[in-house]
Amino acid sequence: MSKKNFFNRLEKGLKIILGTEVSVGDVVYCIEEAKITHSDLNSISKVEKIITAALKTCFEDVKSKHKVDEELALKISIDIAEEVGIICQLARGLTKSKLINLIGRAVYLNHKVYKNKLVLLVIGDNVIQKAPIVKELKQIMENVGVNFYYLVVKEKK
Repeated sequence: MSKKNFFNRLEKGLKIILGTEVSVGDVVYCIEEAKITHSDLNSISKVEKIITAALKTCFEDVKSKHKVDEELALKISIDIAEEVGIICQLARGLTKSKLINLIGRAVYLNHKVYKNKLVLLVIGDNVIQKAPIVKELKQIMENVGVNFYYLVVKEKK
């Protein structure tokens, strides 16, 4: 075992023991606390800012629009401590061509960069959540081992 591999394993073990490892479940819990309105759904940038702000209340090292692969120039919507990545996508912006791009990006980043701790976050209302394209994306992500989460933006009462 190389020194680098040894120290990486030691660091991961210490994070688990000390409880400082960032888990996908904790990230999703914080995302659920984000206050997104229907009018926010007009801009992915606005939604990403709201989600980033919510995550910063839970985690220290949160970056927005972070470049994770120089060679391919891939960016992630949100990065938490270089452990968990989040790709944000508005549900009503999903098309077949966007779906193909998302699947490729999510699978690559999940396995190559985030070691199965990437979240593909789709944001929309509960009507779009039932759309065939959203169901298809969710099924594909589950089949390839990418964490999929649909954040329902509720209507104001």
